[in-house]
Amino acid sequence: MAVCGTYFLASSPALVLPGKALWAATPVGFLATAIIVVNNLRDRKTDVKAHKLTLAVRFGATFARTE
Repeated sequence: MAVCGTYFLASSPALVLPGKALWAATPVGFLATAIIVVNNLRDRKTDVKAHKLTLAVRFGATFARTE
């Protein structure tokens, strides 16, 4: 979203979102998601104690590893 939103706003006055912006944003989104998943998996036990409902807490460690 950050890459596409920045491109959209910077392309004024046209305010268009071409496919190449989506292609540029995809690897960034995958990397950010992978970092969050690893962090949630690592913090799963303390998140249970703190009542945080991350995907790793809700669906378990196996789900988080598969994700």
